[in-house]
Amino acid sequence: MTDIFVVAVEPSGDSLGAELIDDLYRLSPGVTIDGIGGAKMAARDVASDIDVSQLAILGLFEGLKAYPIVRKRVAEAVDLITQLNPKSVVLIDSWGFMLRVAWGLRKAGYVGKIIKYVAPQVWAMRAGRAKTLAKAVDHLLSIQPMDAPYFEAEGLPVTYVGNPMFDKNYRSGSAESLRKLLGADEGGPIVSVWFGSRPSEIQRLFQPFVATILNIHRRYPNARFVSVVSDGV
Repeated sequence: MTDIFVVAVEPSGDSLGAELIDDLYRLSPGVTIDGIGGAKMAARDVASDIDVSQLAILGLFEGLKAYPIVRKRVAEAVDLITQLNPKSVVLIDSWGFMLRVAWGLRKAGYVGKIIKYVAPQVWAMRAGRAKTLAKAVDHLLSIQPMDAPYFEAEGLPVTYVGNPMFDKNYRSGSAESLRKLLGADEGGPIVSVWFGSRPSEIQRLFQPFVATILNIHRRYPNARFVSVVSDGV
């Protein structure tokens, strides 16, 4: 029997899922884990035949275009989870998709624990999502310490698990090596450019980003620009 089923449909969620799986195996070596995710989860032998590559969408228009795919993938996820009947399910980020999976599991009669990992940012906007989530899942794993009061007020237990951004060692890099790699040995500024991981996000932001880069370059001709993009882009 599967102990824990992990679901992630975006590159960032896949990374969180892989790190979660590593920690679960470390804390409980005998635990059995299945799931739906990307390449990083698959590298931990946690993968399925469900293709989630088309689910990295952003915004109302893109969501409407992809809605038939979303419905199909939700149904596939619910079917697979109910077949395996794990003791608990962890749904990582991706608000709209994961909420539908949670609702589908409830409707299908799933009685295990449904856990949401990463809270919607109700402290910034859409405070009503706290009540919606409290009705859909049993527990919330939060990466922000200020999340708890919003959800606990709606009766949803919250565990702050820490932010993975703070678990990494950022002191191991070499500025000199990076400058040589980028051809910036003369000491000009290096500017990092972050377009995001969703295709629709990049399509919307590409032109203003390029315009900004060109403006910076006119003022600082010896600047070098570097962008890190996800595998899915």
